[in-house]
Amino acid sequence: MTPQSRKKCIFRDALYVDSHFQGQGTGRRLLSDIVTRYGTTFWLYTWTHNQSIGFYIKFGFKEIGRYNFKFGKELIENHVFGFNG
Repeated sequence: MTPQSRKKCIFRDALYVDSHFQGQGTGRRLLSDIVTRYGTTFWLYTWTHNQSIGFYIKFGFKEIGRYNFKFGKELIENHVFGFNG
C-alpha cells in the first residue's frame, strides 16, 4: 500500500447522545463532524431495537446487512448501516 492509497480510518465502539440532548441536533452535529474529519463513507451497527434507527435513516444511512452475536445464551441482533454521503 502506497501512502497515496491509504485512507483515513476511525473506529468508535460506542457513540450515544443522552436523552436530555436528543432532538436538539446533537447527533446530527456529531455525525456531520465525522463526515468532515474522516470522509463520507463509513458504517455502523446498532441493536435492532435501538430508538435511534429512524435518526440514522433520516441522516442518510442505508441498511447493508446484519451483525449478530451470542451473549451467553442470548442472541443479540444488530442492523448494519452504511453511509455514503
